[in-house]
Amino acid sequence: MTKHSVNPDPFGACVIDYTGTSATDPRLIAALRLQARSYRAHSIEAADDLVELTLQTAIDEFDSRPPEESLFKWLCGIMARHHN
Repeated sequence: MTKHSVNPDPFGACVIDYTGTSATDPRLIAALRLQARSYRAHSIEAADDLVELTLQTAIDEFDSRPPEESLFKWLCGIMARHHN
């Protein structure tokens, strides 16, 4: 069972932590879309573009993913880099 917790980080890190979430879990994309909406609230399309850019970057940088970091947290870090 996956643990979920809220992380109200004022510095723009992940709002939701899906610890143990696998890449095939459909909730992962939904959680990334929610995170992207917090960055791009003005447009659903802009938020979805941010998710797409995040996932494309993750594919390119997969070999450098820290093994101890959850997939969701790592993806949120990539998203935050693209947001800023």
